[in-house]
Amino acid sequence: MSKKGIFLDFYGTVVEEDDKYIHQICHNVSKSSLIKASASDVGYFWWKEFMSMFTNSYNQNFSKQRMLQIQSLENTIKYFQADSDAITLCSILFEHSQNAMMYSDSVEFLRTVSLPVIILSNIDRQDILLSIKKNGINVKDIVTSEDVKSYKPRPEMFTLTLKKHKFNKEDVIHIGDSWSADIVGANNVGIDSIWINRKMKEYNSDIQPLGICHNLVEALVHINKTYRTFH
Repeated sequence: MSKKGIFLDFYGTVVEEDDKYIHQICHNVSKSSLIKASASDVGYFWWKEFMSMFTNSYNQNFSKQRMLQIQSLENTIKYFQADSDAITLCSILFEHSQNAMMYSDSVEFLRTVSLPVIILSNIDRQDILLSIKKNGINVKDIVTSEDVKSYKPRPEMFTLTLKKHKFNKEDVIHIGDSWSADIVGANNVGIDSIWINRKMKEYNSDIQPLGICHNLVEALVHINKTYRTFH
């Protein structure tokens, strides 16, 4: 068994996730709401609104993630009758997306990995490119939802990247921190995967990734032990 390339998620896998900023936004809406609601209540409603739009955003119905975040937050603010502005609040998330810092293990991973790395991200292209530039990251390619008019876990990002780089599905392994987007998405198209479980989350699924690792250095060790690599 051999691998010729690595597909790599970005936010939450290579650079820090935006969890703390989402909590700040939910707290802001909660405080200004005319309806008694906790930040958790706001977050749950916002997530449902976002996922409803996200799931249906592909092909001719595709919208950038920035728009999905703003529209879903606008719906949330309206529902909770809050005195908040979605564009202003979402700018916090966009600022993070452009300036997200790398995890220390990501630096070591990218310094020592021998296989070509291709980033696959659901985040808007302008945001991820700025973050990649600021972090001095050098990879073979960057494929975003905008490029394929589709979001993981739908198959388009995986299949079109395979085709672009003339890989078979058996040639690559996908690494990511999102069970639903990365592990389920890769599994759906027959690509091996490693789940980066930084937060020690529990899971209950029939899907079995080939590895569950706490960080990217562990993932690289797992790859080197499990596969012959060609580059």
